[in-house]
Amino acid sequence: MNEKPVATLWKNGIPTALEDTSISSTANAITVSNNDVYIAGDVSNTGAEWKPYYWKNGVTTALQLHGELHVSARAICVSGSDVYVSGYTSTSQSYSYQYATYWKNGVENVLTPTSLGSFDTAEGIAVVNNNVYLAGNSDYVGNSVAMYWKNGIPDSLNNTPNVESYASAIFVKGNYIYLAGSAQNIGNKSDTINNLIYWKSSIGNVPPSIIKPGITPPHDTKGMFVDGDDVM
Repeated sequence: MNEKPVATLWKNGIPTALEDTSISSTANAITVSNNDVYIAGDVSNTGAEWKPYYWKNGVTTALQLHGELHVSARAICVSGSDVYVSGYTSTSQSYSYQYATYWKNGVENVLTPTSLGSFDTAEGIAVVNNNVYLAGNSDYVGNSVAMYWKNGIPDSLNNTPNVESYASAIFVKGNYIYLAGSAQNIGNKSDTINNLIYWKSSIGNVPPSIIKPGITPPHDTKGMFVDGDDVM
């Protein structure tokens, strides 16, 4: 039997399906604000064409699109009464390019392609003082380069030759931006491990000036949190 994936929320170990089992759906990120539960994910009625959505306390909201063929909602955050979702979109039938994208209250904002390439993804999002921060990556001559955007302006986190890097989560606290992700030395054929790393930068100091090596062999990271001097 070919079972469809179903977006699901677990609370204290008890699962609740967010969509009907007759369609395919995935839950990619979660946040809680004022006791309301927000989840970002994707839904496909056909099993082939996926659309981005978010759920608030189980109620589905479709995110605005303008004819894009390849899309995904990757992360979500809430600032005041506004709901922000980050992800990617592409209008290319052959999937030859991709744009980092975020939605504010369901309205689509497609970012200008980075100077490093046109295959961009926004995996993490944070909003502080009405500034929108995105973490993700961009294709760079066939390799992935970790990126972050502030209000749509991109900056690369690593341009080291033969190093492939990804940023998948972002956290803003005080005057510092923290990003978590992974990197791999693709110039070393024996190095097949993505090393877990994080970046820290004072706001306005771009690119981040401190790169911390992580623990091997974690393959990737999907979230982060900063409490005082502790980065988790």
